[in-house]
Amino acid sequence: MLDQELTTLMKCVELIGELNSEAQSRITHYLSSKFDVELPVLQAKPAAEQSVAAKESKPAAETSAAVATPPKPAMEKQIFRKLEDNEHLRIEDFSSSADLFKVAKPKRAHEKALVIAAFLTVKQGIKELKSSDIQKGLREVDKGLQNITNVITRLQTNKPKLMVQTRKAGDTQQARKRFKVTQEGLDLVETMLN
Repeated sequence: MLDQELTTLMKCVELIGELNSEAQSRITHYLSSKFDVELPVLQAKPAAEQSVAAKESKPAAETSAAVATPPKPAMEKQIFRKLEDNEHLRIEDFSSSADLFKVAKPKRAHEKALVIAAFLTVKQGIKELKSSDIQKGLREVDKGLQNITNVITRLQTNKPKLMVQTRKAGDTQQARKRFKVTQEGLDLVETMLN
């Protein structure tokens, strides 16, 4: 098992090492969130402070991790306190969609879309959402959905309605539509938190 891990790690370091630091950071961040692993924050010294000998003596994996791993903000203490004390959590308590997503633990596609839509509505003040807003938010915390339109339709046809269409620009099926999360939708997300 250890040999397989080392082989995989060497391949990753080789592939990621060929990319610029921004790409390395994105990939490392994506992998840590994809597998729900918190990475330790390593403080990299500025390049001017590192000697060539020191760079060469460090293993490639350690050097790449120090450069590629951005500091990952910890979930706010207020949220942890409320979780420990079994206090009622609200969408407003979360400053990031990732933390909200992690605590709500949505399983189905329509639940995932609703959690992101609720965050965008409550915390970012977007009253009329586009399906692309929800899809983009999902990609930031999980992965996008194959057919966001079908998921939003399900949220609209649910009883009670969790989302409603507020307007439509154009008269074709591909027309740009705007949606709003209903109070029932917001209440459901808060139920998922508690």
